[in-house]
Amino acid sequence: MIIVTGALVAEPGKFDRALAAAQAHTRASREEPGCISHDVFPDPEHPDRLFFYERWDSMDALKVHFGVTEARGFSASLTGVAKPDPAHRLSIYETTEVRPG
Repeated sequence: MIIVTGALVAEPGKFDRALAAAQAHTRASREEPGCISHDVFPDPEHPDRLFFYERWDSMDALKVHFGVTEARGFSASLTGVAKPDPAHRLSIYETTEVRPG
């Protein structure tokens, strides 16, 4: 499984626009082949920050996602609305699920 995390910071006064764009992106991404989950969460400690958490069944599926026109359009929709959070850049992890016991 592939896990992707990332965050963005909304420009002052533009949090609602950033959240709406992020929610549209996550809903569309969930429909893509190989997407296990794709979520965005407001950060309760930093009111202008959104945190993304995604799970994909393979790196190939994630690569396809990055090439989808809508995914590239999401980044463009954030111009002037939000910017990547430098403290939490996009990170990609290859994982194996482990069950206790």
